[in-house]
Amino acid sequence: MVKQHDSITTADVGHLHAATCLAITQFNQGRQCPCLANRIVLLLQYLATHPDLPLTSTSKDLYLNLLDYWQQVNKELKLRTQQESALVFH
Repeated sequence: MVKQHDSITTADVGHLHAATCLAITQFNQGRQCPCLANRIVLLLQYLATHPDLPLTSTSKDLYLNLLDYWQQVNKELKLRTQQESALVFH
């Protein structure tokens, strides 16, 4: 049986970075939906706030700046989706 650890490994961090980069790439290549933007926000939140990640002040600032940007993108996409839904029902 494999032991579960609460701490995050270097491989886990690599997977998080890869998943985040993939999601951002997919978004930038035309899949600009609120669900994908939300996933990017969640991944960045995890990277910026996980207590076991060995963050320097520079990397934490980078994650937080990216997080601010993607939260704004996510907010704008949700607003646009709500506006488009409202137009359909009128």
